[in-house]
Amino acid sequence: MTDVYFIGIGGIGMSAIARYFKFKGLRVSGYDRTPSPLTDRLQAEGIEVHFKDDVSCIPEDASETLVIYTPAVPDTLEELKYVRENGYRVVKRSKALGEITAGQTCRCCRNTRQNHYQHANSAYSDRGSKRMFGISRWNLEELRHQPADEPHTYRRCGSGRV
Repeated sequence: MTDVYFIGIGGIGMSAIARYFKFKGLRVSGYDRTPSPLTDRLQAEGIEVHFKDDVSCIPEDASETLVIYTPAVPDTLEELKYVRENGYRVVKRSKALGEITAGQTCRCCRNTRQNHYQHANSAYSDRGSKRMFGISRWNLEELRHQPADEPHTYRRCGSGRV
């Protein structure tokens, strides 16, 4: 694999994965619906980002290209239809994260919002708000000094150790 192409590269999670693959030395590019400060930073870091649904922007070699998409992208998007129909390896963001973390020890935190305890035991918020997944310096410092209050809220994802 030499190329990683993102469909929906402009979100906080997808842009982080794009940066990971760029750091690993792969060619990274992608599509997003609208420009944003995140896509501006990706471009400044040397990642090609375009904002038009245009299959000609997808790397040509399907055998050497991994395509990662976010479920927020509609199935009717021409780029998504094209890669599915033309032999590309196409995976959701969650599957890509599982593969990245396979065999590694990972520290993750979820529900980093102020009211995170209200939603700690539910897979999705009743209010339909988006989950925030992240890891921050503050969280790591806190975790070094305090044991988990609610170990049942930790979830195992992928095949890495948590």
